[in-house]
Amino acid sequence: MWAPKGTPAAVVARLNESVNKALREPDVEKSLVASGFRITGGTPQRFDERIRNDLARWNKVVAAAGVRPD
Repeated sequence: MWAPKGTPAAVVARLNESVNKALREPDVEKSLVASGFRITGGTPQRFDERIRNDLARWNKVVAAAGVRPD
């Protein structure tokens, strides 16, 4: 889940708490897993780190493949 840049830290913390709580609900977990999702939850910092790592990895793949936008 993303929030707009500049969202107050207290709001981000509350959203994070609510999302993590929802992900622990058995019906939510069952539905997401059945749809092919891997549930991890976590902190906003962990999410930021994951996104940065994914962007770095995929930027390398795109560059190595020579993909260019049209």
